[in-house]
Amino acid sequence: MAKNWAISIGINGYKFTSLYPLKYAKQDATLIENFFRNDVGFDQVWLFSDDSPEIRGESTHAYRTPLLRFFRNQFEHSFMDKEDSLWLFFSGHGIRYADRDYLLPIDGDPEAPEDTAISLNYISERVSRSGAGNVVLILDACRIEGRKGKGFGDNLYEGITTIFSCKPYESSWEIGEPISQGAFTHVLVENLRRQLNGSYLTVEQIEQDLQQKLPILNQKYGKPSQTPHIKCDFSGKANQYLFPNSVLLKKPAQKTESNQRNRKRSATQRKSAKNVLLLKSDAFKAEEMGQFEAAKQLWFQILDDFPLEREAVIKSIDRIATRLASQPFLSTTLEKEMQLTDKSETGTNILPMPRLGIKDEVNHQDRELIVPFVSGTQSVEFEVLTVDAKGEENNRYQKQAQCLIEKLNVVALEMLVIPGGTFLMGSSERKPLPNELPTRWVTVKPFLLSRYPITKEQWKEIAKLPKVHQELKLRPSIRGSKSSPVVQISWYEAIEFCNRLTQGTGYNYSLPTEAEWEYACRAGTQTPFHFGETITSDLANYDGSRIYRSEQKGINREKLMPVCSFPFANAFGLHEMHGNIWEWCLDSWHENYEDAPEDGKAWMNNGENVNHVVRGGAWLSGPTLCRSTSRASDSANNRSNTIGFRIARSIK
Repeated sequence: MAKNWAISIGINGYKFTSLYPLKYAKQDATLIENFFRNDVGFDQVWLFSDDSPEIRGESTHAYRTPLLRFFRNQFEHSFMDKEDSLWLFFSGHGIRYADRDYLLPIDGDPEAPEDTAISLNYISERVSRSGAGNVVLILDACRIEGRKGKGFGDNLYEGITTIFSCKPYESSWEIGEPISQGAFTHVLVENLRRQLNGSYLTVEQIEQDLQQKLPILNQKYGKPSQTPHIKCDFSGKANQYLFPNSVLLKKPAQKTESNQRNRKRSATQRKSAKNVLLLKSDAFKAEEMGQFEAAKQLWFQILDDFPLEREAVIKSIDRIATRLASQPFLSTTLEKEMQLTDKSETGTNILPMPRLGIKDEVNHQDRELIVPFVSGTQSVEFEVLTVDAKGEENNRYQKQAQCLIEKLNVVALEMLVIPGGTFLMGSSERKPLPNELPTRWVTVKPFLLSRYPITKEQWKEIAKLPKVHQELKLRPSIRGSKSSPVVQISWYEAIEFCNRLTQGTGYNYSLPTEAEWEYACRAGTQTPFHFGETITSDLANYDGSRIYRSEQKGINREKLMPVCSFPFANAFGLHEMHGNIWEWCLDSWHENYEDAPEDGKAWMNNGENVNHVVRGGAWLSGPTLCRSTSRASDSANNRSNTIGFRIARSIK
């Protein structure tokens, strides 16, 4: 019989005054304890908090010694099986030190974490010894210095599904009356309760649900937004259920006379739940194997047999359609070959994956590019390099592009001609962020884009031109050399820069639209980065202490670098589209691409909007934030030391 255990830790009061006192972390831990003990019916649940009661004479107060003693003694040997589950919840302060994440107990000293805190590496190693096949770690803590902690990183713990309350560089917020809980924990428990009531959501769907509902709750109570994030130990986990079947199909206790009278109906409902669960499992398995048509047919069968699953079916069909959009087209011959069927273990017909030949590898990206001739341009050569999933070079070649030199007294702007074309905008990766969806085909007209981000030297020359709408400082920041990208520029100041350049040259300069930026960054590719599936510190300036689809670690330079620091360009000739600085786009910020324009134009809100899009990631960003499809926003008035811009010019 399957065993299901949970450990819940919540700390309000800390001994060191440098740690911000929390109001509801202890209540969060108690809520989690009650949920797993009473709602889910776990076999064993432990609570550690400021004043939790003893267990068999052992203290459960969340000091370092009791916690270490518990993990050392309880998880010395394997005692669980693959069908068992173990959940660990923590609400409180965390800290990242020397590339490791530490949980801070009541007596944890943030200035000496190695001696006074508990490494999450240690905890993950101990709980993995249990032998449980389903281990879930829930961290309700900040990812930066903030209201609820010094900040955890983005580490992946082998064999563990980790649920973060927010994404990197965000804070995790608490809400007072009438909720009196951490915002994330409140929404998470509501979501998990839905699982027990028959709304069987996959890990991916749970993440999307949390990312949709938590910002709404925070906004309602006047808190900044936070974005929950789930990190799985293997990609297939995203299409599986968070709870094991032993929990989802568990027979409820018959406690009341009413339940006794409805026993027959409950048995029927449990049978239906079991049937739909098996069908969903087959559908997810087919999708994971790339057998999308088979997966769609299974979802349609679920809709026919279980109409109440309509919402889950629609989401799944949309997800499959998105993944299909990024797949090569199949020829008629291949479609016929796919009529062969195979039997899965459950008896469901599953289509085998086809093998694509060269002639069948046709893609929307192969549409002809529109390359206009622009008077006054000259041909420039550049080198393009691509890497494989391990970051190793797999191709290198020379290309040419049209370049227009805009002279600014003693400095010049290199503007490259970007050919027009149609591309799939948004992420088609296995686990995209909600703000990168839905994907859609966007047509971009030819335009000019600066080869590099605007430098301090270029900024100074334009800032000397006559004012259009507002004043500009000649030296807005001291960071970097004169050939470094200019930073600490607000969106409004970047617009003023473009306006002055337009007034001085007679040509229409602006910030690139978000569609233009992504189209130019991709340069015909569909991989996460224009140089391939992964990123390395030889190709970009980013936080190389984090890993993306590769076990190779890069260098964390932790500083702004001059333009031209990296010799390789993308296929359009653009440099440093990934990392170093975030770049302002013209568009207002929108949470996703619902109803977004498909003509490449800027998507602006009516009236004044204080938030605008930034793209590309920065020197302190992890690899995920540097992807071609990654999106973020900032206040139009903010002057960040990680945000600069490059400029676009229309072609008449």
